[in-house]
Amino acid sequence: MPALDQVGLLLGLVLATSAYARLYAAHPWLPAAARLDQGWWTWWDQGRYLDAALAWAAGDLDPSRHFYLPGYPLLAAPFVHLTPAQPFWWPDLACLLAAMMLFALLAARLASRIPPGCGATTTTTTSSGSCRCSACMPRCCWPALLGSARRGRVALVAGIAAALLFCWRVELAPRPDETGAAVLDEHTLRIPGFSGRVDDVVLAGASGPVEAIYFGKHTLSVADRGFEHLTDFKVFPRPGGLMLMPLRPMPAGEVIITFGPGVHLDPAMLPRQERQRIVLSLPFTRAPSPPPP
Repeated sequence: MPALDQVGLLLGLVLATSAYARLYAAHPWLPAAARLDQGWWTWWDQGRYLDAALAWAAGDLDPSRHFYLPGYPLLAAPFVHLTPAQPFWWPDLACLLAAMMLFALLAARLASRIPPGCGATTTTTTSSGSCRCSACMPRCCWPALLGSARRGRVALVAGIAAALLFCWRVELAPRPDETGAAVLDEHTLRIPGFSGRVDDVVLAGASGPVEAIYFGKHTLSVADRGFEHLTDFKVFPRPGGLMLMPLRPMPAGEVIITFGPGVHLDPAMLPRQERQRIVLSLPFTRAPSPPPP
């Protein structure tokens, strides 16, 4: 790789490190400590990875603490003692920079296959009268890179389609017809206007172990019918509470939701329904939403 390219790559790595550190520190769910009740460690995947890293650091091979494959938690295990508040900070940064470097090396390898003079701005005429100029670059360079013009078109369409996958996100919006709901006791809540739609979720303030929320024996009753957790609906932990999501359409009407042992509802935070919708948005154009009060 030419020296100028190496300088550019180094500058890009420095800028990426600076952006990573700034966004990491400004994240509204940044945990203050490596504990399962702090910040994003309350989320399911993040909490399982943290628990596994803590277990590896302590030499604990209990299968209940190793939910996923060991690669990622093992990267963070040494940093449990070096940077105990944020054991994944350095491994995540290293993976980010490694991905950037590999991408740059791949791009340099492909660029080396472009024939000399491809993309030149000058115009020349060959003995056969054909023209070679910058307008010929698509016909000149893509076959050299990908083997044929057809492959170039296929790769371009595939690249655009792949990029569009990252231009969407799920957004929760308050329902305009939302009706009042109430917490009946520390394990039970009532929602008079339950919609039963699979794109509506129920949000409630609650506390309890992640395992009790995610795998607990919760029940839902509506229109004289009973529904079971994990088969008919799913409950997810979230900062400050939980989120209930139907897995199939249910009858509309007044619903009674009873949560299993270990889950304690917060009566000061009224339950509410919100509707999921898919919106077009680039990941970096919108700041993360703050956690609920």
